[in-house]
Amino acid sequence: MRSLLLIILFSCEVARGDLRLRHFSSAQHNFGIISDSLEDHRGLIFAASDQGVLEFDGIDWRTIPVPSAITTLGMNREGKVYTAGRHIMGYLSPNRDGDMEFQEIKLPQNKDLGDIVAIEPLGDDVAFIRERGLVVIHDQLTVIESVGLIKATFHDDNAVYVIDNKSGLMKVGTDRLSEVPGGAELGATAFAKTSSGKWVGASLSLGVFDLVLKSEPQIRSWKGIDRTRFKGSHISDLAFNNHYMFIATLGAGLQIYTLDKIEWVPLTDEQMESVGTIIQSLHIDSKGQLWISGPRGLFVLADREFLVTDEAAKDQVASFTSYLRSCIDTKTQETIFGGAFFKELGGVQLAKATELNRPVLEHTTNALRFNYSSSEIVLADEIEYQTYLEGFDPEWSQWSKRTYREFTNLMWNDYSFKVRARTPDGVVSEIVYFDFEISPPWYEQNWFYLIQLLILAILFGIVVYLKGWTKRKKASKKINDVIMGTVWGYSFATIGMQGMVWALSGGAAFLAIVTKILTGIFLKPLQKKVEAKMIGFQDDLAQDLSQRLKPKEKDLKKNRVPPSICRMRAKTSQQRLKDQGKTTSQVHYMRAKNPRSVRTESGVTYKESA
Repeated sequence: MRSLLLIILFSCEVARGDLRLRHFSSAQHNFGIISDSLEDHRGLIFAASDQGVLEFDGIDWRTIPVPSAITTLGMNREGKVYTAGRHIMGYLSPNRDGDMEFQEIKLPQNKDLGDIVAIEPLGDDVAFIRERGLVVIHDQLTVIESVGLIKATFHDDNAVYVIDNKSGLMKVGTDRLSEVPGGAELGATAFAKTSSGKWVGASLSLGVFDLVLKSEPQIRSWKGIDRTRFKGSHISDLAFNNHYMFIATLGAGLQIYTLDKIEWVPLTDEQMESVGTIIQSLHIDSKGQLWISGPRGLFVLADREFLVTDEAAKDQVASFTSYLRSCIDTKTQETIFGGAFFKELGGVQLAKATELNRPVLEHTTNALRFNYSSSEIVLADEIEYQTYLEGFDPEWSQWSKRTYREFTNLMWNDYSFKVRARTPDGVVSEIVYFDFEISPPWYEQNWFYLIQLLILAILFGIVVYLKGWTKRKKASKKINDVIMGTVWGYSFATIGMQGMVWALSGGAAFLAIVTKILTGIFLKPLQKKVEAKMIGFQDDLAQDLSQRLKPKEKDLKKNRVPPSICRMRAKTSQQRLKDQGKTTSQVHYMRAKNPRSVRTESGVTYKESA
């Protein structure tokens, strides 16, 4: 399972101590052959392997799949990590879930570039160094051929230099290699820059020397270096921190010298046996620790007497810069966030969150696991962590060495997971966070509530209409129950009563049940009061509506028939029946059988036959 990690970088000075070596074995981790390593600007370690690109977060290793073996790594000024091997070039970038992925750079057709031996930044671009030339990535991909074999490379002030075994020191342009005057005899096989900004080269023939890049390169040999220690080997790499010079060889293992007195520093027999005699590359991280790549795996060598004091290293990875690593859905084991923040897809990985990295999860994705760790390699088991899920936790958790936290049955809400770390010395890292949202189900969406409000308005109108009819009181009561149930349930969810109940109970099931009972006892009388108020309001509306619909007295007077007209109509009707030969009893019978009502001015209703 991938981990959600906090990378903590420390910048301080401590008391002098011994060199300590930690080994990440190829056999134990199934690395294959490790040929190169580097630290990105977030503080993560990447390693080039014949199994792909390896990513280390301080505790766990992850493999980034690549079509073929990777032999070298590099990083441009922006912070993008480039990778290369035989017949393959590319770079790493975060995908939509924050996982680092390999993106291949297409090579020219029918062009065998051979092995890529180094990757150097060239301004905002990058140069892939081949055995017989290089590939420059500028506005387009440009292939540059060399006269001889390239033995060493280094970059300085937006310029890249290579050592050609036939032409000597050459400067790389966007489309050609240019000879450096006086550099034809320079045959070093490794270069590195010291913390003071000096370039230092090394070779079996010249030993260790300062390289001064002026109109013509100048060489100043170091004294105190015992070349016999490199006899019969090949110098493959060179590295410096503030206090040591490290020389990697193919055949003589790792050689270490102090910088103040140029004295050889021996490793213990156990350390020498572990590292072996074949060292392919070296890398100094932002804390001054040495990463050693070779056939036996990856090693990190740290001197606890010194930590970073180099200002240039501090600028590369700021002290206490931290970031979140990954988030896992424990129901499906799918990765929600892989640890790499970004401003745009396919761009450079970032250490801190952006708005693009705020996932919106379905309401069913409510069981999450956060794993975290520290980049403190030597004291990894002594680091403590503190977490806080804003939107769920009432306060920060207690400090703990546990490197994970799980949450289940999270309600739909906006959340921010926060974590910080603390060293045994009491140094606390910055707070880092990961924002996410759990969206409500469809029946809790705003559009669904709008529909419900419309329906409730219609039901409310029906209740008001039915209020004046005694025989429909029962139907009115049922509709009121529906309205109250809906409104009360919506209010209960909106004010976050579920979260409040869980917070008050402290997460204990028994306390949660008790809290719900007490809450229900308190809310039931309140619900009855609200319902009584609503019914009273409906009664007032119904009474007002009844008054508005009742005919006015003057309108009734307009429609009244005067009594004289009524009597005249009755007599006319009776006379007409008598004229037809009807007797008096027959007239009364027909009026009773077919009466017609006539309302008089006094309000008395008379009936007459048609």
